[in-house]
Amino acid sequence: MKFRFYFFKEGSRVYDKADLFEFFNDHEYITVDLNRTEKSAVYYNPVIDCEAEFIIGEKSVVPNLHNLNPKYLDLNIRVEIELLNPSYKLDKVLDIVETMCKRYSFLVYNETFEDVRPFKRSTMIKSYELIKQAYKENNEEEFMKYNKIERLSLDQVYSYIENKNQYIDDEKVFQPLEYKFFKKPGSRIAFIAVKWDGKSSFIMPTNVSLFIYDDGINSKIVSFKELFSKVGKYLNLLDTNINGIYESNPKEIKKLKKIIIKTKFPKLQTDLIEINLESILDL
Repeated sequence: MKFRFYFFKEGSRVYDKADLFEFFNDHEYITVDLNRTEKSAVYYNPVIDCEAEFIIGEKSVVPNLHNLNPKYLDLNIRVEIELLNPSYKLDKVLDIVETMCKRYSFLVYNETFEDVRPFKRSTMIKSYELIKQAYKENNEEEFMKYNKIERLSLDQVYSYIENKNQYIDDEKVFQPLEYKFFKKPGSRIAFIAVKWDGKSSFIMPTNVSLFIYDDGINSKIVSFKELFSKVGKYLNLLDTNINGIYESNPKEIKKLKKIIIKTKFPKLQTDLIEINLESILDL
């Protein structure tokens, strides 16, 4: 199912179409297709697997158009993004929408609005979440195919994935630990984990619940909270997000590895199933 919103102007349908397509062409993640009746500009960010489509048509497809204030004129431009996505992905698309609205004096409309209105990011996200919640209530079985992490934590997961390279110092050798995700059998609630091979210094991302150690000989899964109580002094805080982003001390890697191997951490009380990030929503 698609979430859609539409562009309008007040008192005019005039805007610089050539400049709009140039704007799309200049964006690193947008591909323009003018060889269709409805012109298309597809946004795809491969880093976070986010896709949306800007469509420029020849006739109005706005729902409830006759109920809107006639001073607002439909431009036959709309944006479509899959409804079953985390709100973080919509927020990335709204970066583009906000620039369009400022640059061309566009207004926006969605079926949850009473009327056309100026762009406001929080309102757009709220309408997305309202429709997604309503869809969930009517399609519970479909949502059971997806797993869940609350929105703030999932936002921070995606933010780390997009920006992790900024934490790497070119003069050092660090391994940015990749996220892994797990859930208990029969549950939608996802756990955030990382895996370390015991070799390189590493960047520890935020919101981690589980730490997996596997050097090919020794292997264990421990609570990050339990781990931090033992080795926190060997980790340097790089970022003050909720749980922080940490960097291991390169001079203490052998000591850190020894503590992890030798310590008898409490065993997990249940089996876990590994899942993909693409299967996780924020509701």
